Amino acid sequence: MKAWGFIIASLAALAGCGKSAAIQVADGSSAAQLTFAVTLPGSGSGPLPAGQVITVAQTSCSSHEAPRRTVWSIVPAVDGQPAPAPAQIRYGVVPDGFRAGVAARPLEAGCYESRVLGRSYWGWVEFQVMDDGSVRERTRSSGGS
Repeated sequence: MKAWGFIIASLAALAGCGKSAAIQVADGSSAAQLTFAVTLPGSGSGPLPAGQVITVAQTSCSSHEAPRRTVWSIVPAVDGQPAPAPAQIRYGVVPDGFRAGVAARPLEAGCYESRVLGRSYWGWVEFQVMDDGSVRERTRSSGGS
């Protein structure tokens, strides 16, 4: 579905003077214990600015054009009053100040992508859950305007 990429790129462009966000699968992650590390350049390991949304979607391993099925998302708990999020986010665990937009589903073998979107930053990472439950990062990107 091209819509996701277009929406994210459009929001990043509209945000003006945005920053790149780096999201990656944390070392030692597995399907049962998946953790994402999210940073902004110069932010170190501290919390991210308010406005963060994280989504995890199942994708096709062979095509970016295939439909995505969201398997988990977090959004600010109170619309218009987002809280900073921690730099490490564990799949299925909702940080303080957030709520689940989509409740976490079990991760099965296959390909996924996770996206982070803030008021002026965005990034994404593709990863694969292997048959044995291990997780392998495939690609990542970040951006802002």
